[in-house]
Amino acid sequence: MDTLRLSKGDSAMKKICLALIPFLLFSFSFLSEWSAIDWLELKSVDWRFNLRGQQVSQGNIVVVAIDEKSLGREGRWPWARSRMASLVDRITEGNPAVVGMDIIFAEKSDEDDVLAASLEKSGKVVLGYYFYNNQEEIEKAALTPFVMEQSFQAIADIALPQHAGFQTSLHTMSGVVSNLPSIASHAASQGFFNTLPDRDGMIRHTPLIVRYRDENFASLSLKLFSKYQEDFDPIAIRDAKGVLEGISLKDYFIPTNELGELWVNYRGEGAYNIYSATDVLNKKVPPSVFNNKIVLIGATAVGIYDLRVTPFSPVTPGVFVQADTVETLLTQNFLHLNITTKILSLMALAVIALLTYFFSTRSSLMTGMLLSVLLLVGYASLVYFSFLKGYILAFVHPIMEGGVILFGITAYRSLTEEKEKKKIRKIFQSYLHPDVIEEIVKDPSRLKLGGEKAFCSVLFCDVRNFTAISEKLSPDVLVAMMNDYFDPVTRDIIMLGGYIDKLIGDAIMVVFGVPRSIEDHALIACQAALAIQKRAAQLEPVFREKYGVESFKVGVGIHTGDVIVGNMGSSQRLNYTVMGDTVNLASRLETASKDLKSSVVISESTFRAAEKKIDATFLNEIYVKGKEEKIRVYGLQGLK
Repeated sequence: MDTLRLSKGDSAMKKICLALIPFLLFSFSFLSEWSAIDWLELKSVDWRFNLRGQQVSQGNIVVVAIDEKSLGREGRWPWARSRMASLVDRITEGNPAVVGMDIIFAEKSDEDDVLAASLEKSGKVVLGYYFYNNQEEIEKAALTPFVMEQSFQAIADIALPQHAGFQTSLHTMSGVVSNLPSIASHAASQGFFNTLPDRDGMIRHTPLIVRYRDENFASLSLKLFSKYQEDFDPIAIRDAKGVLEGISLKDYFIPTNELGELWVNYRGEGAYNIYSATDVLNKKVPPSVFNNKIVLIGATAVGIYDLRVTPFSPVTPGVFVQADTVETLLTQNFLHLNITTKILSLMALAVIALLTYFFSTRSSLMTGMLLSVLLLVGYASLVYFSFLKGYILAFVHPIMEGGVILFGITAYRSLTEEKEKKKIRKIFQSYLHPDVIEEIVKDPSRLKLGGEKAFCSVLFCDVRNFTAISEKLSPDVLVAMMNDYFDPVTRDIIMLGGYIDKLIGDAIMVVFGVPRSIEDHALIACQAALAIQKRAAQLEPVFREKYGVESFKVGVGIHTGDVIVGNMGSSQRLNYTVMGDTVNLASRLETASKDLKSSVVISESTFRAAEKKIDATFLNEIYVKGKEEKIRVYGLQGLK
């Protein structure tokens, strides 16, 4: 009996350790910000934005976009200073509250005085300028001391009033490129438009104030907000230890971290009223839309490359980052990640560890798993709704901690208490074709590395002029179009018994005859090629209307011959595929199809294997890369 009690006590202690050790490890990870898990924690904030979706702004911000339409009508960027002056004049007619230009005028022009006059007349324009973070960036930009000194003189008079201890923890910059003094002196003010991304390239927070040459300077967004609030100067608010807590401006308190950074509560591009710059210039936009608004002028055309990575898009124009920052300041919908939220996150780690331990040890296996999962789902919901209220709680650390504890205790109970062993499912089922799995089930020895010789037909299919198509479409639209193409085509191929070896960009590689033996694989490969062409012809008018693609053609090459088929790779990573000269030649034939002006080009071996049932015309004898002698090729028209 004493031995039994000892055994139970030992088992209980092991279960406690299975909960206590993950709690300590994840708590330490959370406080020390380990790179891997901390990166996921940051990503979880992005997921919250996407789950919440884009939101409509209050309407106080208007964006004047230098977009593709503007470049098409007004000419390539950069525009003449006189044209920018006209744009400022048109906006000024609408009596805006303040105008911010996410643009820098650092190089001299014959028309500088024209722009300066417009800025002077407006009296409401805040220009943007740029800081360099380190000496390496300065050297890469080939900035001379003279240029940086001139730029500093152009911004020296807009430095913020000094306050004791204000500069202690701010980002310290190494260099600056500002607007020409002849232009900057006529603007209402200037503000830097630097954004400092996290290590994954994502911009989640932005500095409102930085330090340069023992002076403090405000960002473009903070300057715009300051001008909107009757030109009040920001004042640093520090705690008892001198650590920066935030910025006070008029009746507003702006919470920042100790570096002077603000978490941007993104609303998305669709939140704002956007007007094309060319429409403003050509008086197609009534000036009244700018009345008492904060107007931001910036580039949105992809070709200008003023793009940033934000939670909503990896190609967000920089002007919308500025707009979202100003909107965050205006609405006071701040996101808080501070000592309070960190304490709450640590408490969550403790509560989840305790409850997961209790559920998984005091209930049956299934009940404990269900209760623990419900606990984690409940906490995930709490994290999301806290985010909607402006508080960023840890998500990944508590969820991973709960998952580790649940898994550890459940696994321990399964091995020691339940005495049940689970069979491991075949690892290849997740990435191999079903036909391949059937072959492996019949002969498990095929799991090892290596291959065997087989006679089959290989088909390559590629979209014509894909580069030109991709340059005209945004990434998300291009992916949607290709999915609309791949989905029916791959279904047609599988219906005919083809094995889709791989998708390579816009290309498809298909094998007929392995892993399942097909007697007339050359004929079926030809049938598949014709099905692909038929499907492409059906999709072309659809793509023209839906995506604006004028022409959608595909080229196909087929060759029949010997291949090596089997599992290729390493002991950790296997890939069932075919390789050999037959594969290479099929790819070369697809490439040659365009020059031969034939949508489907087949080799002589394929033609001979299927000639009784196909309609094909001899095209030519051609050289292909890797072959010393010419090969005879045929153009496939149809079936007999």
